[in-house]
Amino acid sequence: MYLGGLGSINANAPAERRGGVLSALYSVAFAMQATIVLLLGATATTWGLGPAVDLGAVVIAILSICTIGLAVSIRTPLTQEPVLQKGAVTASIDDRCVQQCS
Repeated sequence: MYLGGLGSINANAPAERRGGVLSALYSVAFAMQATIVLLLGATATTWGLGPAVDLGAVVIAILSICTIGLAVSIRTPLTQEPVLQKGAVTASIDDRCVQQCS
């Protein structure tokens, strides 16, 4: 989460909002961790450690699959259009072939 998430935020977030976006990332990550820990603690207290570990593994696996699915669904291909400078001369492949062939 940290390396990939921070790299993605630094690459895509506007500079003036980057701090807020990073704060939101950490807040959501820590809130999810706290929620899972509290629920697993209550499960361990009620039903024992074995069922709590089994439930925790399933919950973490489901959250991981959801995160991968979300990351794949929002990923946009990086397509960059060539930037022409003012006064640049451009020639297509057909123009070059005509010039070389004649």
